[in-house]
Amino acid sequence: MGSSVQAAAKSYEGIRASLALQALDQLPGKSATG
Repeated sequence: MGSSVQAAAKSYEGIRASLALQALDQLPGKSATG
């Protein structure tokens, strides 16, 4: 059970990080990738 919880937490963190990067990219005059 512990490993499945870790995997879920990892994917959740990855989704949160990608969403945060997308939000930063949409800010006017700012770009996380540039």
